[in-house]
Amino acid sequence: MTEEQPDYSVVFVDVGQGDAALISHLASNHSLLVDIANFKPIKPFLEKNDKLQAIFISHWDYDHVDGLPEIIDWLKRSEEH
Repeated sequence: MTEEQPDYSVVFVDVGQGDAALISHLASNHSLLVDIANFKPIKPFLEKNDKLQAIFISHWDYDHVDGLPEIIDWLKRSEEH
């Protein structure tokens, strides 16, 4: 990429208590999600980017992991299609 075109984008998503971060490599459209307290606000971003490679959980408090079961179910359903 050139200086005018960044290699990565970082989107901070307000999930109700704190933020989640979606870090995306623009050329490959691969992404990493940092924390997931609430899946609903993050889902539209993930639907645009279906190459989620990893989820990083900073620590195990509910406000960082509460949406984890829901995103895992969504990922499983996405793989089936």
